[in-house]
Formats: sequence, structure tokens, C-alpha cells
Amino acid sequence: MATSLRFQIQKGFSRLVTKYAILSGSILLLLVAAFVLYTTRSNLVSQSDIVRTQLKSQITATLAQADTLIRSPVLWTGLMDSFGRETYLKPLLKQLNRNEDTKFVLLDYQGRVFVETPGANAEAVEVMRQMLPAVNLETTAVQLLRAEHDNDLLLILLPITSPLSDAPLGYLMTQFSVTSSIRELNVDDRLHISFNLQPEFASPMSWWFLSENYTDQIVVGDYKLRYDTRYAMSLLPNMVMLFGLLVMTSLLGYLFVRRTELWLSAFAAQLTYQLDQLVRYAQDIFAGKQVEIESEADRADEIGTVVNTLEALLLEQGRSQERLRKLAYEDPLTGLPNFVRFYELSLLHLAESAQASRPLTLLFVDVNQLKHINDIYGHEAGNKVIQASALLLERSLPQPCLVSRRSGDEFIAWAEIDDHQLYRLSESLAAFDVDYQNVSIPVTLTMGAARYPQDAQVFDDLIFCAEYALKQAKNRARNTYAIFDERLGLRLIRNKQIEERIATALRQCEIKPFYQPKVDMVTGQVAGFEALARWYDPKLGWIQPDEFLPIVEHLRMFSDLTNCMLTGIFADVDKIVARFPGAKIAFNASPQDFQREHLIDSILDYAKSQPHGLANFELELTEQDIAGLDEDIIEKLNILIQAGIHVAIDDFGTKYSSLSRLTTLPLHRLKIDLSFVSNITEAKGEEIVRLIVSLAKTLNLEITAEGVETLRQRDLLVACGCRNAQGWLYQKALPLSELMNLPTVLLPAEKSNDV
Repeated sequence: MATSLRFQIQKGFSRLVTKYAILSGSILLLLVAAFVLYTTRSNLVSQSDIVRTQLKSQITATLAQADTLIRSPVLWTGLMDSFGRETYLKPLLKQLNRNEDTKFVLLDYQGRVFVETPGANAEAVEVMRQMLPAVNLETTAVQLLRAEHDNDLLLILLPITSPLSDAPLGYLMTQFSVTSSIRELNVDDRLHISFNLQPEFASPMSWWFLSENYTDQIVVGDYKLRYDTRYAMSLLPNMVMLFGLLVMTSLLGYLFVRRTELWLSAFAAQLTYQLDQLVRYAQDIFAGKQVEIESEADRADEIGTVVNTLEALLLEQGRSQERLRKLAYEDPLTGLPNFVRFYELSLLHLAESAQASRPLTLLFVDVNQLKHINDIYGHEAGNKVIQASALLLERSLPQPCLVSRRSGDEFIAWAEIDDHQLYRLSESLAAFDVDYQNVSIPVTLTMGAARYPQDAQVFDDLIFCAEYALKQAKNRARNTYAIFDERLGLRLIRNKQIEERIATALRQCEIKPFYQPKVDMVTGQVAGFEALARWYDPKLGWIQPDEFLPIVEHLRMFSDLTNCMLTGIFADVDKIVARFPGAKIAFNASPQDFQREHLIDSILDYAKSQPHGLANFELELTEQDIAGLDEDIIEKLNILIQAGIHVAIDDFGTKYSSLSRLTTLPLHRLKIDLSFVSNITEAKGEEIVRLIVSLAKTLNLEITAEGVETLRQRDLLVACGCRNAQGWLYQKALPLSELMNLPTVLLPAEKSNDV
């Protein structure tokens, strides 16, 4: 979607400001978060140092006091004198237990409370009693007890001994309240302290806590006490504060961006004012409006220069559009509508004709021998012929009509004419002369016609029918016309059916070789055969070569046809040679066949499997094919000749070839085309045949005449020096099954050419 320059400037600056605001806010939040994290950790470290110092000093003092007590003669004397319990020990313990955080409990050697101690924890006494077996003269028992109200009690059990006994007289249990000692310090409420006698804490802290772990050791006399503490401080209040700061920053950033967008809108409008003027001028110019430049802009500045340029461009654009329209819809040589324009206009007219029930005739017209005219007189003369033909068509067709140049030498047109008018039109268009540089060039036209609606109701089908009629007219004779009718329609349908089925027929080798004998006309001896393609389809019946061969050529499937024929010939050759010793089998091929390596390879592979190679085969190439052979194909041809195959020129004299070409190619036979044989009864025809025979003998080539049908033709050919021939006078092409019953000597028999 297109956007204005003003909007682009506004959006560009707005994005820049927004990115700056987001970046600034993000950096500020990161700095605040880093500061909060730093201060929290610093607070955690400082307060943990205070607590550690407090705990270490109090536990050290408690342990030192206990160590001094158990070494006191008063204590062990009181334990041995049951009467001294009230006199010595009670006052002593009462004085020691004045501190609420620390309690000393005196146990006898069996772990019973020797002197009642107010404030002592009964659960702690029971825990210590269970640990008596682990206590001896050299060890102490230390236990951490989690009492009520999350009160952590550090319990230390020390044995009491005397110089007079090796066994403990009793035990002194020291109960130190870790929790109470910490509370006295009034530390930060966010500080969480864990006390543990194990090397590691059982559970990790949550992710929103900062924590520090410490290990401390106290040594008093012979006693060592190791403990771990963990100090953690919650970040949740800081996170709440940061979230509030984020919300406030976002709100302020949003207000800042909105305020900035308003300012940017005004700034972009001021910046693009003159450009907006220029756009309006350009739009008005291309819309064909009168441009009125405001007085403040009516000067020789950049805008005025651009406006003048736009006016010049507009003028040139009009000229260019007209030229493009002509290129898109007109033929540059004749000025007629081209086929695209003709097709569009014809569809509109056909719709009108259908509503009015008016008949319409579509014409395809071909200029005959235009290439020949170009070759003889030059392309400029050919252009004059095209222009004259276009002018003649426009003048000859009654209105309403439309004429278009379809391609190089073809025109297409429609007019509302009947068959009688079409006949008169064909007479007037059949032949005319074009004067070019004082030379009169004869021109003939061939025409095909199709009628709407009787031949086709769709315009594309009507074009197809008219074009098919033109092809039939050109096949029949030049400078004539043909109207598409039911007969042509049936032929068209049959051709379509043949085209649909021919690929399968070639792939499955349904096209078979039939063999026409070549005969020595003097002795009647069968000298060889020519393999001719014959096709019987279960659905279409017998399909004549003149029906399927043009389709094979159109589909460029001659190589497939050659391969199909060779497959049948290779299967039949042994039987034919056995029945007619020394006979050669001729088959047709084209230079395009030699472009396919596998075809050559298949022929050579067959030659290797035969004792005589390809000695029983003869390859027939037309005179036109011989003229177009390149060095690569000649090399491949020589490979086949070395394998034993003979090469013959088929239909000699119908095209053109160089005599030097005939002398340099490895040829063995020359075949006289049936068109010369059919005219041999005339003086000039006989003379032409004598010249061809003389040429063949000069080149040391064998000679065979094609299409011999009468005894008169046979006698004249023999008199001219040609002994070998093939044709209906001796036999038509036969399938292998009938060929095997044919005698080796054939007698001439004039008869009709029924299949």
C-alpha cells in the first residue's frame, strides 16, 4: 500500500524516538536493577558479618565457660558428695543459668538430671541422654535441635571427670539458643539465617533470594566445634519496586512518544509542504487538468523545473501510447489489425451476429510461393506483395468485414457472404500481378473458408475449420479455394483419431512392413523388395500411408516409424532371403534417424548377429535428404556401408541435388520417380528418362524405375536401358504371409489399382 512522504517522515522519526525511549528506559531499569542488586548484596554481607561475629563470640564464650566448669573441683566434688548437691551445685548452676540464651544442665553418669535447671528444654535433655554411648573422655557430642517456635538450640554434651577416676562422674549439657542470640541483634527483617552442623544445606534457596554460605570453626582447649551458616535476603520487595518503576517508566514513555508524534506530524507537514504541491501538480497533469501554480511557487526553482519536465513528459507519453497502441494492435507492414486485435473485434461481432441470426464466413488466405518471390526478387518485393494482397482483400470483401495479417504469408478475414459470393471472391483473388521496379510479379492466393454457425459455433473452432480447409486447398492445388464441409469434417475427425492412436501403434509396432517386389523386366526374375509401411487399426480399419505419414511428419515421429519398420523387417528377412535367394530388402529412412544413436546401434547389433552382415539390405534416401547430409551423418552412413548395406537415391529428379554431391557420396542405386515413369509415353518424358539412365550409368549406379503400371511403360524403360522396376504391373505390396507364396519369376499383368 502506497504511503505519503509526509507519513514516511513522521513514521521514521516516530520509530526513532520510540526506539530511543525504549532503549533509554531499558538502560535506566537495568541500572536501577543493578544498583538494587548491589546494595542488597552489600547489606547481606555486612549484616551476615555482624551475625557471624555475634554467634562465634557467644558460642566460644559458652564453650569456654563449659570447659572451665567441667574442670572445676567444685563440680566433680559435688557429684561425688550427694550432700554437696544442695550446698555446692545449685548455687553454682543458678548463677551460670542467669543468661536466657544459655543453659547448663548437670547429668549424672547414667544421664539423669542431677540438679534441676529451670528453663532447660526437656526434649534437649532426652536427646543428649540418647547420645551418652557416643561420649567418652576424649570426645564431645554436638546436636542441633529445632525446638518450638523455630527455636534452634545448639546442644553440647561434655564428660565430667576427676583425677581419682577414669570413668565420667557425670555430664554437663550446654544448651545455647542460636535463634535468641540472633534476635538480640535486631537485624534486617528480610535477612533469613540458617544454622547447620552439616557441611551443606539440605535445600537450595529460591531464585528470588540472594544468599551467602559460611563455615566457622571454634577451638576451646581440646574441643573443636565446626558449623555452617547461610544468610539469605529476599529480592521480592525490590522486584515489586522495579515492577512499579517499569510501569511508571512505560506510562511516562508512552506520554512522551504521543507528545512527540504530535510534534513530528507538524514538523513533517512543514517539511513536505512544497513536495505535496509538486505531487498535486503531477496528478493534475496526468489527469489532464489545467495546472495552476500558486504565485509563491511560480518561479524558476526546483518545483517549476519539475513541472515543466512533467508537461514535456505528458506530451511524449501521449505519443508513446499511440505508438504502443499501434504496435500492440496493428501490423506494421500493412496497417491492418494484428491477430490479437482481430480476435477481440471478431468475438464482439460474432456475438452481434448470433443475436441477429446473421451468417458469417471466416477466410484463411495464403500468399503462394512468397519465399520463392523473396528469393528471386528480394524481401522488399515480398513486402510489396504482402501490402498489395492486404489492399486487394480489403477492397474485394463486402462490408461489414475485417481483415488481419495472421503471419508472414497468411491473412485471416471475415465477411457476411454466402457461397455464391465466396466463389466470385475466389475468382477475383485467384491471381493478380504486382509491379515492382518495372517488373510484373505474378501472385496467386489460396483460400480456405468456414461458415458460422453451420461449421462451428465457437470462434476458435471456426478458425480451426477455416485453417484446415486452407490446408486441403493447398494440398489439392494452388490458387484455389476450399470450403469446410461435412466431408472435410469427417476427414478432420479421422485425422484426429489417427493422431491420437499413432503413438501407441508405433510403440506396439502395429504398423507392419509390406513388401513390393523389384523385378528384372527382361527376365521377370524377382531381384528384391521395398518395405512399405501399412497400418491396420481394429477401430479405424486400413489407414493409408498418405493419411498417417503426414501426421508422422507433423509429430516428428519418423525415427519411431523407422524403428518400428526395422523391427518387422529384421523378423522377416531370413524367411524372405530363404524364399528369394540374393534378394535385397530396401527400407526408407531420413537423416533425422541418424541423430538417434540407438537406432544405428540396433542396426549394427543386428549386422553382427548375421553371417553376411547387412548385405541383404538397401537404405533409400530421398534426393532432398542427400543434399542436406552433413559430415557427421555421412560418417555414420559409411559405418553402415562398411557393414554391407547399399544406399539408393529415392524419387530422383523431383527435388534438386548437386552432381558433384552425387559423385562424392557412397551410392549404389538411383530410382526414377514415378512422375517421370508416368510421362515416359510422351517425347519429352522419354528423353528425360534417357538422360537419367545415362547419368546413372556414368556414375556406375544401378537403376530402378518406380510406379510401372503398363506394358508400354515397361517397353520404353527397357529401351532406355532400365531393366529393374517395381509397380502394379508386376505386384502390389504384400504382407509376409502372401509374399511366401509368390513365385520367383513374375509376369506383367496390366490391372486396376485396387488395394
